[in-house]
Amino acid sequence: MILTRFFLFFFLGLTFSFSQNKTCGSVEAIQKSLEQFPEKRQILKNLNAFTKEFIEQKKLCRQSDTTYIIPTVVHIIHNYGPERISKTQVLSCMKSMNDDFSSLNDDITAVIDEFSNLISDMGIEFRLAKLDPDGNCTDGITYHQSILTYEGGENVKDDTYWDNDMYMNIWVVADLASDGTAAYAYYPGSAPDNHEGIICDDDYFGTTGTANSGNWSRHTMPHEVGHYLNLAHPWGSSNSPGNDDNDDDGIPDNCLIDDGVDDTPLTFGVSNSNCPLTQISCNDTLDNVQNIMDYSNCALMFTNGQKDRAHAALNSSSGGRNLLWQEDNLWNTGVHDNYEENICIPIADFTSNTQSACNDITISFEQMCYNADSFDSFYWDFGSGATPSISYEENPIISYTLPGSHDVKLIVTNESGSSEIIKENYITILDSDAAPFLEQFEDINFPENSTNSNWYIKPTGTEPSWARTGFASSDGVGSIRISSQYLSANDVIHELVSPELDFSTQTTSSEKPLSLYFDLAYAKRLPYTVEDGISIIDDVLSVYVSKNCGESWIKRGQWNTNELNTKGDSIVFNPYVPSASDWEERSVNIQTAAEESSVIIKFSFTGKGILQEEEAFNIDNGTIITDNVGGNWLYIDNIRIGNGDWEPSSNIETIDLDVFPNPLSKNNGYLRFDLPENDILHISVYNLYGKKLLDDQKSFIAGNNSYSLNTFINENNSGLYIIKVSSEKILGTRSITIAK
Repeated sequence: MILTRFFLFFFLGLTFSFSQNKTCGSVEAIQKSLEQFPEKRQILKNLNAFTKEFIEQKKLCRQSDTTYIIPTVVHIIHNYGPERISKTQVLSCMKSMNDDFSSLNDDITAVIDEFSNLISDMGIEFRLAKLDPDGNCTDGITYHQSILTYEGGENVKDDTYWDNDMYMNIWVVADLASDGTAAYAYYPGSAPDNHEGIICDDDYFGTTGTANSGNWSRHTMPHEVGHYLNLAHPWGSSNSPGNDDNDDDGIPDNCLIDDGVDDTPLTFGVSNSNCPLTQISCNDTLDNVQNIMDYSNCALMFTNGQKDRAHAALNSSSGGRNLLWQEDNLWNTGVHDNYEENICIPIADFTSNTQSACNDITISFEQMCYNADSFDSFYWDFGSGATPSISYEENPIISYTLPGSHDVKLIVTNESGSSEIIKENYITILDSDAAPFLEQFEDINFPENSTNSNWYIKPTGTEPSWARTGFASSDGVGSIRISSQYLSANDVIHELVSPELDFSTQTTSSEKPLSLYFDLAYAKRLPYTVEDGISIIDDVLSVYVSKNCGESWIKRGQWNTNELNTKGDSIVFNPYVPSASDWEERSVNIQTAAEESSVIIKFSFTGKGILQEEEAFNIDNGTIITDNVGGNWLYIDNIRIGNGDWEPSSNIETIDLDVFPNPLSKNNGYLRFDLPENDILHISVYNLYGKKLLDDQKSFIAGNNSYSLNTFINENNSGLYIIKVSSEKILGTRSITIAK
């Protein structure tokens, strides 16, 4: 029933999470899109008018009924975890969608008598594409490795979408960026350009694999496809089902809006994921709680009125929905009834149980090829230092004897052809060394040290990770650092792994315990706490020990943001460069590694800074709105592993640097420092991204010295920079500010 007093459908977005722990994400997504692209409001207004006219014409029998075939592509965004779902799971979702839209779902018989005569075969079929936009053979499923899978949203679409006018795009991710959201879709024409489609958490996609066959998971995608085809919730375009009466007029707010469908009774909706089959909420009429567009846990059916509305969307130019089912497009996408399907050339891909290991440790490789149902042959090339170096097995097991990084190549073949993939430096075999062991990050090529044993930094794709810096050190000229301010996914673990160390000569006792020591400097970037003094910044540093080359790890220490802090109550809003007094020594007990022949130490960091959009956070003294809750730079230096007798520390002396004036003006600026003796100094200035903007070398005498920064000031913009003065004997760093 349509209530014309308040018809809000076209200016709000929505989605549905079939879980008590999930919430909607589309309202914010559509509102954001409409704010960013206000012209799309007119598209929705035109769609509203067209829909009314289309339905009226159909009532007058001026519209012929038909079955619409929708070419579909599923883009799986993954990081080689369980979110890299199988083709079987994709097919289970396609079946669920098609069953629901043709009223062939096996639970349709549970519809109560009062609504059984309204059950609709929607006359819509979804088929996985057989041709991609370039006319190449495809099975309609693509795989894209990206850490964005842990914070999925609009960010995964730009590099993966297929033409929205040819295909219904679906994206599957590990987690959506909006906390607790299972899936969301846009109404026709309301999405940002090229972002039409549906995005879904893998746990709610289909009925097998990482999903389950329960009602919520099974009907999540049909529900979202309903939104894609312009269907609202039965109570209208809000994501707040229930009987709230915020205006105190005695009528539940949701009873004053509607979904624009004649045969779905007015309702305030099911708000608790239950199945109240006898619920009467508005106008004394029984609610259709079994409707797939409701939030109940017994969603089973669409109605004939919803069918008319979806067909109107498919005949409208809004969002290009009217182009999807045209005969020429069915041919172009390979889903036409008369198209003769071909066997596609497979696409090569693989993963392994680890990407770092010790000498003579076996590594298991697993082919993850796709775009074909069967493969005739595999050719692996692991290069020199691998045993075997060549393999024809589907999933080979390989051992390596040479330390360093190794490429891996795979060629996969079937009757239609072959494809290959080469992953450069994919496997790293750790160097071998012996404790006691010292690492001071002096080598500018770290982790590929020129003279010392190499370390391993686990790849994190485009996400920044551990990196050596010359900006600061507790002893010497270098350290290693990381900052969550530049990280976008807290599911990604940033690992720094030591060489394989022989502890055979390392003993332990109460007087001389076997330990790991390191120097640390860290400052908070934000002063806010959420409860009981817990920082809003969620940085965590952990230290692990393995005695079996990484097959298992024992956690030996962990520090959160408050525990990492070495700056006291001081907050450093700008990128942090520690002073000499900021460094603190930390240690962990590793006595269980005594006399072991193979020991690996791992520093593990997690944190998140970059948000998809601004969010509100409740803090101890109010609320803040921000798009970044990351921490400042965390520095580590002078790592000592063992029970003493490390190599001598560096003889480099730290000097203090001063600038005048502070901040530097556009007219002049000087750097001042004292030298203990005559020296030749390198003077470098970097921006906050580590790019070197000044590189000068000059001789100075013992005592007080000054260096003009006028040229640098004139050639660069206002802002914060890092200046470094160094030689074989001294080191000084500090931040400088230009204010023109």
